[in-house]
This record gives sequence, structure tokens and C-alpha cells, in this order.
Amino acid sequence: MIQFRGGARAQYHSENDWNWAPTAGISVYPANNWQIFANYQYGFRIPTMMELYLFPSANPNLKPEETNMYEIGLRYQYMLSNSIQLTYYRNNVKNLIQAIPNLSPRRFLHPVSGHLNHPGIG
Repeated sequence: MIQFRGGARAQYHSENDWNWAPTAGISVYPANNWQIFANYQYGFRIPTMMELYLFPSANPNLKPEETNMYEIGLRYQYMLSNSIQLTYYRNNVKNLIQAIPNLSPRRFLHPVSGHLNHPGIG
């Protein structure tokens, strides 16, 4: 059996207009209790008012944080509701927003931090 999944989220923000986040996945069931799956998801995070405009750490040049998430894995289902799963994932983040300590003057900064690639196995 093959199963396809898909969806989307839309959000309007006056600073960044419309943003949408699609998601898609496929699962293949090659034998009883076994599942091979792959998923893709796009996500975003709009900077908060504090990050943009408030306090000394404000940065009005921040752009929305964007993430492309990929995963592929294998799942074995046993008994009624228990499973064992092995998953490889990769998150690629663009415009990462993070607070970085600055000791002189003593405050946090919210720079435009660039990119982050985060792979892993779970």
C-alpha cells in the first residue's frame, strides 16, 4: 500500500504580506507492520515585535526565519500501539533569528544570522 499526504498553512502579516507553508509526505508499507516514509515541510517564523522594535536589542532589518525540513525513515509497528522508528532528518534554516549576548554594553543583539544546516538521526 502507498499513502500520500499533503497540506498547507497560510498566514498574513502586515510587515511581510502573505506567507504559506506547504507539507508533503509519502509512506510505503512493503510488509505487515513495516512502514518506509519520507516527508517534506516548509516552515517560517516572523520576527516578534520585541526583536524588531523594542528594547536595545531591536533590529528592524530582520527577515522571516525560513526552514526547509526533510526526513526519511523506517518504522516497525508491534503489538497494538507500539513502534520502533529510525529517522534521518535535515533542517535547512535561512535568516536564523537568535539572541547573541553582547557584554559592552550589557544587552542581547538580534543580528541577521544567516543560515543553519542541521542534520541528524533520531
